Amino acid sequence: MRKLAFALLLIGIFGLLTFPCLAAEEKAAPAPAPKMGKGPAAKAAAAKPPVVKLERVDIANYWSFYLDPKEKRGSGMNLAFVFSMENPNNFKMMLDDLKFTVSFEEFEVNTITYF
Repeated sequence: MRKLAFALLLIGIFGLLTFPCLAAEEKAAPAPAPKMGKGPAAKAAAAKPPVVKLERVDIANYWSFYLDPKEKRGSGMNLAFVFSMENPNNFKMMLDDLKFTVSFEEFEVNTITYF
């Protein structure tokens, strides 16, 4: 039991002595960027992000019945979002996901993510 307490005490003292050294800011000059060759890493470093634009929003489906029959208002509607995507690079890129938020008059209706 004494050995355990002594070991914990030494660890605590070591931590107190080294913590200010670890927490101090390093004021060295930033390292220069590594030079890339012609491999895949160079392509990844020089890759430009794809350009995604909303072309139009279409009404895909519209239900003619009212959600509030007494007031004759409110109907269900499906919207179709058509995007155009452009790859500015001369090599193929893969789109992992696409996320956008639908809002009407500054009210967020839904956030959609396509994988």
